[in-house]
Amino acid sequence: MGEAIESGAAADGTSVPPPAAAECAELRAALAQAEENLRQQREQYLRAAAELDNVRKRAQRDIEAANRHGLEKFAAELLPVKDSLEQAVQTGSRPTPGRCGRASRRRCSC
Repeated sequence: MGEAIESGAAADGTSVPPPAAAECAELRAALAQAEENLRQQREQYLRAAAELDNVRKRAQRDIEAANRHGLEKFAAELLPVKDSLEQAVQTGSRPTPGRCGRASRRRCSC
């Protein structure tokens, strides 16, 4: 099995004609075309993968920005509520005079 096959001789001892030069040139051209096609397909794949990665990153940034904007808007809407509550606490801690003129923490029923 380790015998080298000489040009023009098959393994069973019959004679095989050498490939024609035109056929070799045709096969080489087909191989070159296939390699070029492979290169182009690989380049398209890499570009598509990079674009997909960019889209994912962009979507993640957009989600984070929307969350941040929503949180900022919510906090801005809560500021007047906080101010009102602070004012109510301050007002509630001061004695208020009743109708009778006495200062009391509770309103008198006079």
